[in-house]
Amino acid sequence: TAFIDGEGTIALCRSGRSPASGRDRFYPRIQVFNTDRRLLEWIQERFGGSISSPRRRAEHHRQAYCWQARLADCEALLHGMRSGLIIKDVQADVGLEFYSGALCKRVNQYRPITNEEWARRAALWERMHVLNHAH
Repeated sequence: TAFIDGEGTIALCRSGRSPASGRDRFYPRIQVFNTDRRLLEWIQERFGGSISSPRRRAEHHRQAYCWQARLADCEALLHGMRSGLIIKDVQADVGLEFYSGALCKRVNQYRPITNEEWARRAALWERMHVLNHAH
């Protein structure tokens, strides 16, 4: 959990429109960034997920790497890490609230959701966005 608090991100993302509903889709994302790939490989060995190497923003910057949890694992990871978080505890709570909806088990499928569920997810996305951009 210290890696998430210090070098990580807990977010709700908004992606392109669903073919079924024509509305934006929302999904959770858990990531850790670091310039030492060995740390991310250690996390990956224990929690799965994938490692990528985003482009450097400037030539003089060191290469950074990103570990990202699989979408299917995010709920369990949030439950498991919640008690140890200090900085990103509220983001974890919002992420867990995202999963509390009755239709949330269909997060990664193309079936339509109700207007109420979509509005709930949009409101949670807005809360998370404010939390992650408050500093």
